[in-house]
Amino acid sequence: MKLEYTGFSEDDKLFSEQIRKFVKNEELLKEAVASDAEQRELDARVVDAAKEAGYFGILVPEEFGGVGGTNTQYCIVAEEISRACFALSNMIAVHSGLCTSPIIRFGSEELKERYLPKLATGEFIGAIAMTEPNAGSNIAATETTACLDDKVSSGISAAEAGDHFILNGTKRFITNAKNAQVFFTVAYSGDRSKGPYGNMSAFVVEAGYPGVSIGNDTGKKMGLNAVPNSEVLFENVRVPKSNVLGAVGDGYKIQHATMESGRIFLAACSLGIAREVFERAVEYSKERVFPLPGKPVPACDFQINQERISNMAELVYAMATTVYNTTKLMDAGENTKGQGSLTKSLCTDMAWKVVDEAMEMFGGMAYVRETGIERFMRELWIAKIYEGTNDICRIIAAKELLKAPRGY
Repeated sequence: MKLEYTGFSEDDKLFSEQIRKFVKNEELLKEAVASDAEQRELDARVVDAAKEAGYFGILVPEEFGGVGGTNTQYCIVAEEISRACFALSNMIAVHSGLCTSPIIRFGSEELKERYLPKLATGEFIGAIAMTEPNAGSNIAATETTACLDDKVSSGISAAEAGDHFILNGTKRFITNAKNAQVFFTVAYSGDRSKGPYGNMSAFVVEAGYPGVSIGNDTGKKMGLNAVPNSEVLFENVRVPKSNVLGAVGDGYKIQHATMESGRIFLAACSLGIAREVFERAVEYSKERVFPLPGKPVPACDFQINQERISNMAELVYAMATTVYNTTKLMDAGENTKGQGSLTKSLCTDMAWKVVDEAMEMFGGMAYVRETGIERFMRELWIAKIYEGTNDICRIIAAKELLKAPRGY
């Protein structure tokens, strides 16, 4: 029985095989286990190998030195790498989907030429500086400001004044921050009291700009310690007006579009973890034997475990179909607004159920590091929070559904 999406092209299938070979050849699982146990960052060798393979440039068009991959292939990267190392997938997601992608979609030609070639190769590492001490899923609560020189106070509009924005604010929990050369961020460039629509702008900010500094490290976490998180401080940072993505005032719209497409990657990461844990649980149920009178009985012969296996299989199959149906729609240019959010909330919740079922099947052995199941559980939990909590994602999806005509 195959619990896979059946709509892959031949290119997609070859791409999957390539990534599986990468995971095996680079001993990615071994490094994931070691970095977790030692609570250290991923070995630079593994990150460099992923750059060399083109995974950091998976979405960058070929004309700028990237792979020119599809959304489907982007999610294949997420699924296959997450089966071994969610930390590496996380780094790629932040770099490719949440920093590089908005430059591809909303950057001027000058910005694309300046940043995409270096982002494609990993010479530049990208990060998204979005979360703040008082603003998480609700980006409208952002307190970071961007004023155009001192002329704004004289009544000249932000769209007309100055050559530089002056950026001030504090971001926290920023993945890749200490290693990043480029940040995608948003800030209020207009009247914050009137809300984010038309008053928030999106920027590309270089880590080397005067006034940009890396603050406190987030500290040891429940999981994903192989990925660094830190504060990013903007103190009177002069950002060229040419570094605005889209138009002044489009920041809220651009941020939502970026997160919407980025959430599908997180759904695919969750699929990879769920598939790996499911397959391990099935194998363990065959190997674990109960020495009952007469003859030994494997765990898989008990109906309660067969029910658990079926439950997990249903979830994995549903996740795979959901993730790749969404990516194929995206690749076809269909309107998928809200669908990425729905896919993320659905798949991260279902993956959690798969891991929970696997913990039950492994019993006490699931609680020790030897089987590796507990690592996946610790790391997966953040997927329900990342890039908008699942509650927020469901609200976003519901609003889009309520706008749609009958039949959706």
